[in-house]
Amino acid sequence: MGDTEVDAARRAAFAAFRQSLSKGRKKAKPPSFDVVESTKPLVIKALLSREEIDSVFEAARQCGTTRSEATTRLAGFSARAKDDSGTAAQEAFATMGLAYDIAYSDAHVALFMHRDGWLAREWPLLVAKLVHAMRSQEGDWGDREALCSATSVRCAEFHSYAESGGLLDENHRDLGSTLTMSVLLSDEQAQEGGDFVTWDKENQRVAWPMQRGDAILFHSEKRHGVNTVTKGMRHALVMELWEGADNANVVDRYS
Repeated sequence: MGDTEVDAARRAAFAAFRQSLSKGRKKAKPPSFDVVESTKPLVIKALLSREEIDSVFEAARQCGTTRSEATTRLAGFSARAKDDSGTAAQEAFATMGLAYDIAYSDAHVALFMHRDGWLAREWPLLVAKLVHAMRSQEGDWGDREALCSATSVRCAEFHSYAESGGLLDENHRDLGSTLTMSVLLSDEQAQEGGDFVTWDKENQRVAWPMQRGDAILFHSEKRHGVNTVTKGMRHALVMELWEGADNANVVDRYS
């Protein structure tokens, strides 16, 4: 089976998961989309240090080599994966090529680092820091005690966008999750475009400029996306929390 067929099969499987998302799970009634849309994302400056960012790249490299089945790779990405900083972790990442679990387009792929509990098991301090950051910010994020005691990690995904890649679906939401955080891993000076965006009441895109290591936290069901990358490559680590203290995913976004 070729790469195109593999990706088509995975997209079909994802569609089936989306249709059955609510089956078998008892959840509290989520806030309405209107309520969620009235909230503003929070940019957390310098959440990850340069060393911690290098650790994420190294974790992605290691995770990509642990797949039990053949993991597809997107032609052309390995040559673009190294940025100007030239760290050892990024050198290794570029050399191995970009492993991924789903190709959303020819220029946007994602690696499921939560699969089989891998990231929490192999990089527990990193996961603990990210989850704590999501649960501890001041603002209208819901009941603090419930966030800490009644949520778990739905997914931790390493997203990569090449030139022409983006996420501009006006109705994109992380349906079924409670909070989402996206950490920018690439150097904003080495890329053009690729800003994180939300939509306002007039359906206009609102860009949220970020620097390397910054994170943006938002209610998962708020509409959001990524502007088209016009130069370089954009990497981000995306983590979502959802209801259920013992409801961690072990395969993909939906199981």
